[in-house]
Amino acid sequence: MRFLEDKGSTFSTTSPVVEEEINDRANLFTWIIVIMVLLGLNIGSWSFCNMVFGHPEHPFSYSLLTRFEKLEPLRGFTSTGVAGGKFRSPKELYSQAYPFKRSQLRAYNGILKRNYLWNYKDRSPATFIYGTFVAEEIRPLSEKDMFPKGIMVTGTAHKFPDAKVKLLLPTTEPVTAADQYKVGETFEIGKSSVAAAVIHAEKSGPDDPMVFTAVPLITKSSGGGDLPFKTPSGETLLLRTPEWVKL
Repeated sequence: MRFLEDKGSTFSTTSPVVEEEINDRANLFTWIIVIMVLLGLNIGSWSFCNMVFGHPEHPFSYSLLTRFEKLEPLRGFTSTGVAGGKFRSPKELYSQAYPFKRSQLRAYNGILKRNYLWNYKDRSPATFIYGTFVAEEIRPLSEKDMFPKGIMVTGTAHKFPDAKVKLLLPTTEPVTAADQYKVGETFEIGKSSVAAAVIHAEKSGPDDPMVFTAVPLITKSSGGGDLPFKTPSGETLLLRTPEWVKL
């Protein structure tokens, strides 16, 4: 049976026919691997782009989009050009957000902040808060906050202590918070004065109140300048929406 091992025999494991079949299979396997890798890269690239461009509310996405100028700067609105939406009382907002589970609240906050960072383009509706509140804390904003200049007023809804508001008032220059609002005094968030859009809602524990963070959308006067805003103390703040924020 030695002739079966002779070179050139069609039955030899080292014959040209067998070698060609082995090479063909190896090439096919290589191409399959290459196609799978390219397909994976394509899917990964599409998913990455969708995550970055579709979710600017994530700090990483926002940093990347602003660095490469792929996101429009924030802009303030005038009273006649403000984005459309619904005005809700603290009680109405509480009733809407309180039943949310943690994942639902996270998704809800993502939508609120995303629409704000998109300047409510494509007719994305805003959620506005209005009502009377009792001031509990007033502090100046700094570089560590979302807005680098201005003040934040925290207040409990009048006659509805289960809801609070953190009103962020971005300004042109640093201000002294204590000169604008007084702890224990009431203040109003009107519908037409600033159009305070809710951008975040949180609840620390089951017995804690819901806290809604709101930002005025109306920060431009009819002439296009910074909006003069009267505080309860009678002082005037010049509101200005910065082009970029810190997330």
